[in-house]
Amino acid sequence: MPDLSPQRLAPHNLLQVQKLRDMARAPVLSPRDAVMTATQLVNHGFAEAPEMIARLRRQLSNIAVQEYLDQIENRFRAIAALRHRGGIIADRQLMHRLYHPEEPVFVRNPSGKGGLMLALATMFNNFEVSNAIFAAVLLELGHSVLILKDCTDFGYLKGVPGLGTDPEALARWVEGFMARQGFEQLHIAGFSSSGFAALLVSAMLRCDSCICFSPLTDLAAGSLLPQPGYLTQALRQQIDARFLCNLATRFEKGELVTPRTIVFGDQSAADGRHARNLLGLPGMQLVEVENCGHQTPGTLLERGRLLDVLRQAGAPAAM
Repeated sequence: MPDLSPQRLAPHNLLQVQKLRDMARAPVLSPRDAVMTATQLVNHGFAEAPEMIARLRRQLSNIAVQEYLDQIENRFRAIAALRHRGGIIADRQLMHRLYHPEEPVFVRNPSGKGGLMLALATMFNNFEVSNAIFAAVLLELGHSVLILKDCTDFGYLKGVPGLGTDPEALARWVEGFMARQGFEQLHIAGFSSSGFAALLVSAMLRCDSCICFSPLTDLAAGSLLPQPGYLTQALRQQIDARFLCNLATRFEKGELVTPRTIVFGDQSAADGRHARNLLGLPGMQLVEVENCGHQTPGTLLERGRLLDVLRQAGAPAAM
């Protein structure tokens, strides 16, 4: 199978959504475009997904394609079962904000209970699945959700416009937001390009848990771990060197122990090396996902394990 990760069509935005739905209505698509369209319809939780998958089953008999369709069909079933998915997708104003590439989005849990789940979206404005679907996942835990966004290559290391110019300022903004909204518990989540910043910020404020999927953990100059191609030397020179660090060293400096979970796929050697960089640190838990590459959230979702992993990471459902 070709690389069909959602990041090939990213960042998520309303224009991309319209193009996606136009492709779903197209009478003729190449096999690759058709499979990619089905994948994206699933990741956005759109109702057109089942028909697109059924259409592909009729058109493409390749065993590998059929097995892949099984996977994304399982993912869509899991998404369709999320209690808050329908309400989120039906709320046009909320959807506009969720797909906006810069606007922070706060969704209060209808129960009025629980803490705050802070999710840092990737540079592609998603969490593999759309922000809307990831918000629906997090609401299942009984907490309210705050999604922040940075679609630049800086990955929050220069903060978020309007909220702070670096991770420390961003952490102070989050603390102020919690105080204004009356939250006492904070849980943080990141994925891929946002994972490093999520872990870093978790050391800058009182945090009840932090879970990151396929994150980088060492951006220090001279690191022996694989570095992302987008983090060029020119980019590094624009970032405060204090934040281009090895998180293993950062977490060893006597901070209050925060429960942290790193989730990585066994088929991504780079992710495995970054995860094991933090092995053995106090409060650190590593979760290796079998037969999985970089796209850990979607894989866990289609296997019915994502909510369990989130709960076991220290963000249990609120009572």
